[in-house]
Amino acid sequence: MSGKQLTRSQVRDMAERGLHDQLVQARRDGRLVDLLAGRDPEAHEDEADHAAADAPTQVTRDELKTMTPEQRVTARKEGRLDQVLGIDP
Repeated sequence: MSGKQLTRSQVRDMAERGLHDQLVQARRDGRLVDLLAGRDPEAHEDEADHAAADAPTQVTRDELKTMTPEQRVTARKEGRLDQVLGIDP
């Protein structure tokens, strides 16, 4: 089920080329697990560890559903919605 993980640059390239169906299939196949968890397979471990330490804790989609509009605005300003919104760090 889970194949080779796609890198951030591969996903970006596929999106720019309009290959949305292939991206959906890659998610179904489990090939986006690392990226959706905030890990980029092409990033070096020490860089990923450093970035994770500096990055604000991200809000999950489930958490977002239970937040008030005010909490969502605050989380957005703090950069805690970047992953849900697909914003690169």
